[in-house]
Amino acid sequence: MINGIRATALLLLAGVGATASASDYTYLQADWIAAGDIDRSGLNSGFTEEYDGFAAEGAISLLPGLFVQARYDDIEGERSSDARFIQLGAGVNHDLGQYLSLVVDYDLALGAYALASYEDIDTDGASGDGLGVSGGLRWHPVPTLEINPSVGYVDYDELDDSTATLSGFRYALRGLFHITPQIALTAAYQVTALDLELAARETDLDFEKEFRLGVRYYFTAAE
Repeated sequence: MINGIRATALLLLAGVGATASASDYTYLQADWIAAGDIDRSGLNSGFTEEYDGFAAEGAISLLPGLFVQARYDDIEGERSSDARFIQLGAGVNHDLGQYLSLVVDYDLALGAYALASYEDIDTDGASGDGLGVSGGLRWHPVPTLEINPSVGYVDYDELDDSTATLSGFRYALRGLFHITPQIALTAAYQVTALDLELAARETDLDFEKEFRLGVRYYFTAAE
């Protein structure tokens, strides 16, 4: 029985290399932000508020290993806090499975990517823009499933030409389940932990416990 399980696992892993290709970076995605919490602390005006919203994301593979990406998030608080995020970036991606296959006799279908981006935020009437960097892994444990952890840092610099600065980290874990070679259902958990500094005082502005459901369409099916 153990040999049978091992053989089945090896067959599944051997087939996942077919899902990792340049076409993985040519897609459109729509997300429903089902739930999240805005948590502001550190000043007398601290508060916590639930939110929901929607998001759109797209990417185009320009050359093998090079892609551009755009993303738009729009959230609405249950009382008054709203926020909009825009990300425009260019990135590189690389297949790591080819190196691991030198050690084991199958392709693990593991890829990595890095992105440099222009970032824009508008929240509660305060806006700013700056630069961000992010990176992540794309792993197919089986052909129909992708697991995508990522982390990034963004610096919006000064808000509205004021002395207030905003910067922080993003963390996300996304899963994609392919129902066809071109269509995948997605689910993600995300945290954006920002630090707002104003007049030598610092407060946290966190968009946390964010849960998303979405659908992604690949324009070229992976071979």
